[in-house]
Amino acid sequence: MSKLLTLFRHCEIVALTTAILQVVGFAVAFRYWLSVGPAAAALVVAGAAFQRFVASGYGRMARPAPKRAAEMRGQLAVVTGGNTGIGFETAKSLLQRQVRVVLACRSRARGEEAVKKLAEQVPGVVAGQHVRLAIVDMASQKSVRNFAERELPACLGVQSLDEVTIDMLVNNAGLFTPARTLTEDRIESTVAINHVSPFLLTELLLPAVKRGGVNGSGGRVVCVASIAHFKTRGIDPALRPKSIERALDLSRTFAFAPYYDLSKLCNVMHAAYLAKDHGVAAFSVHPGGVLTEVFRRIPVIETLLFTFNKWALKTPMEGAQTTLHCLYGDVTDAPLSAVPHGSEALVPGGYYADCRLFEKCRRQVTRDAEELKNFVAWSKHACGL
Repeated sequence: MSKLLTLFRHCEIVALTTAILQVVGFAVAFRYWLSVGPAAAALVVAGAAFQRFVASGYGRMARPAPKRAAEMRGQLAVVTGGNTGIGFETAKSLLQRQVRVVLACRSRARGEEAVKKLAEQVPGVVAGQHVRLAIVDMASQKSVRNFAERELPACLGVQSLDEVTIDMLVNNAGLFTPARTLTEDRIESTVAINHVSPFLLTELLLPAVKRGGVNGSGGRVVCVASIAHFKTRGIDPALRPKSIERALDLSRTFAFAPYYDLSKLCNVMHAAYLAKDHGVAAFSVHPGGVLTEVFRRIPVIETLLFTFNKWALKTPMEGAQTTLHCLYGDVTDAPLSAVPHGSEALVPGGYYADCRLFEKCRRQVTRDAEELKNFVAWSKHACGL
């Protein structure tokens, strides 16, 4: 019976069906709620319930093998948005494995509270020694640059970033909002916070990441994406410059879901670019439907999720498992094309969900060399590199 269930969980049809149910359900809910609300709600709940039943990541915890666990002790991880939700649970698990953690947070008060909680919850952890706080506002490129040049080195007690070695970088901070706003850099907020600033941060920290790992073999980068990236076909499946310009042009009618979807597609492409152009062990992950504060700026959706759909969503701890799997597992040298969908093997540039390779539910455009080149050029232009 267990073997049959394992085969069922690995089945590509199951993965695709889960994705379709969730994508269709949320799309209908967002766009046609007033006319077909009950049907949309049923699809969303059905998709979440189906995933709850088949998802391999729910019933297991990501744990490093003994060799990897020994390698990680004393290493340094930087986690953006580490004061709450998936980021907090990621930091907590890393601290339990004696990894030093820097929480990169926007709010000093909330960040200090998170540092205190982690020190209380993880035996042997001392605030300011094993877990530290550095301030960064992902809505401001100036703040991101200041973080890399001053905040992070000062937090670690060194003079410059040249003295810093980063073994793990988790681009976890994100935004989902209906607000029609531009950042101070004149970029739409969702795209800026979810992609442009993390891209800039990673570029600035890349030398430190490349110095990381065992004997300078290179650190790891995890980009927290979403299966929502699969819906970008409705905007522009090829991610042409025109579609990106549209994401920055608020003179058009604003609809927040496509902006979020586009930013998540960028996260998947970001990991692919880091692996292809820099040889970094970078991965993009879909954490699943997780009960976090990501919807806190949309009270109606937050209320619906927390009240009616709570039983079908992952907890932040469960949602963090795929991120942790990409940090804890052994990286293979095999190309993506040689590793089957559903494998636990870690392939740089791969897209993961429920602690397994999820390539069948990844947009083909994210693998296209020419589109990847255009994506990198635009991203660097957007953050002034």
